[in-house]
Amino acid sequence: LKGLTGLRTLVLGGTQITDAGLAHLKGLTGLRYLQMAGTQITNAGLTHLKGLTGLRELVLFGTEITNAGLADLKKALPKADIRL
Repeated sequence: LKGLTGLRTLVLGGTQITDAGLAHLKGLTGLRYLQMAGTQITNAGLTHLKGLTGLRELVLFGTEITNAGLADLKKALPKADIRL
């Protein structure tokens, strides 16, 4: 995935993506929409998303992310509409 810098939309909902797997998203600087609903990601995986400053919409319904993790991510991505 790291070579797909122009990728704008990525839907990973319902997949087996892990916290460690989120590290592969780091280089997707053009990403605007990311949907990971229904996955097992946790607060630990959110660290890998903090550099995706181009994100405008992030959907995290049905994950293991807590309100504290959400608040921390919102600080790192203030332009993103993040839904938990």
